[in-house]
Amino acid sequence: PDIPQEIQCPTGPEDPNKIVFLASNTHCSKYYICFHNNPIEMTCAANLHWNIKTNKCDTIEEAKCTVSPMPSYFPVCPRDSIGMFPHPLNCEWFLYCYYGFMTVQQCPFYYNWDRESQSCQLKPNAK
Repeated sequence: PDIPQEIQCPTGPEDPNKIVFLASNTHCSKYYICFHNNPIEMTCAANLHWNIKTNKCDTIEEAKCTVSPMPSYFPVCPRDSIGMFPHPLNCEWFLYCYYGFMTVQQCPFYYNWDRESQSCQLKPNAK
């Protein structure tokens, strides 16, 4: 998974059912929800950035994020075969290629695309 080592959920005597949001240090459109002290990566909808003041996805102007987004790269689907590839920006998604046509697919909740098995696996087990 693409969870940076520096993302750590707060621990302590606070209510474990309290929702805690953390901003990404590397992507303006990403944030984390802490669930039982584990960060779960989330992504805002297109053209929205995470707003640390309001704890919600917001317009780029309102969010005022200073992190540079990663450049995007999408592989070209081979015209003579079927295959699956990791999504270049979001490990919860993968690319399904069918004879030159590409679709973006999403893994189920709490699953990430695993490059080794080329399938969706539980987030802690995905590589």
